[in-house]
Amino acid sequence: MTLNSTVLIKKASVMIASATMLALFAGSGAHAADKPANGYVYSPEVSQANGGWNWLENGHPYTGFRYYMGTYYWFVNGVRQNEGWRQAWGLTYYTDQDGRAVQGNRVIDGQVYNFGNDGTYYSRPVQGYVWDGSPANGGYRWYENGQLFTGFRYYMGTYYWFVNGVRQNEGWRQAWGLTYYTDQDGRAVQGQVPMYGTTYDFGNDGTYYLRIPGTKTPTTPGFGGAPDADRSEATISSPVQSNQSAQSGMAAPAQQPASQPATSTPAASTASRTFTAWVKNEKGDVIWQQSGFKSNDDAFNAAGKYGDSHAWDAGDMQPASYGAY
Repeated sequence: MTLNSTVLIKKASVMIASATMLALFAGSGAHAADKPANGYVYSPEVSQANGGWNWLENGHPYTGFRYYMGTYYWFVNGVRQNEGWRQAWGLTYYTDQDGRAVQGNRVIDGQVYNFGNDGTYYSRPVQGYVWDGSPANGGYRWYENGQLFTGFRYYMGTYYWFVNGVRQNEGWRQAWGLTYYTDQDGRAVQGQVPMYGTTYDFGNDGTYYLRIPGTKTPTTPGFGGAPDADRSEATISSPVQSNQSAQSGMAAPAQQPASQPATSTPAASTASRTFTAWVKNEKGDVIWQQSGFKSNDDAFNAAGKYGDSHAWDAGDMQPASYGAY
């Protein structure tokens, strides 16, 4: 038999080339296997929790938040944690039963928390008319800086009166030394309002306070109340009922708020005492303040004059309330 040396040489060359490619692929595979794992990796040798899936970084179990499938999850030693509080970057977060960081208002263990709706997820003070599961008014209460609020707040086109966050319905209200009335739905009334055989005038200029009919003169000018830091329940109490109003079942406006300070004090204390006038904007920020008045009435009148003369100031400098202390 005659051998074709040319054919053998070609076959040998193909075999050598094939062996070389196999070696290269084998080397490449070994290199890939040695590369550290990153991300959400099936790694039951690390932990068998959550089906054996764990978060690894450079091949090591990771602790902290990581973004995955559209939201953030919290991991401890690679294991995804489910419901609970989390601390990171000096802020507080909460993850739900599936381990996802929550947003918006959430009631947790009977208390409402605000985690924002801007993709930041951290806990911040609760603000505004928020559902918290309370028994009154369908579970809604008013919060300011995380605290239940007492007083008037503007909402959905009008003013409502809240006590410890709960919206109050029909009744007389005292604020800023003036008298107001809220209807059966809790809204501050305006205009000529007939009640129990008497017509009361609350104006039609967006001020809502009770006045002498046809004028802007308050029927109960009061003393203006104290700044928020010194405010007590007494300064926001309803007017005292007269005997006549008690018989009719309604609380008629008192001539003076029940919380008005006594007009006479020992001479020793009045000799050195002075009074301060203040004006606030809609946000409750003090925009004008002046001290040194000899009487509370002088201070209150000065605050009223400032409010009247700056009634058309724009933005945060527009007066919304005034008083003295």
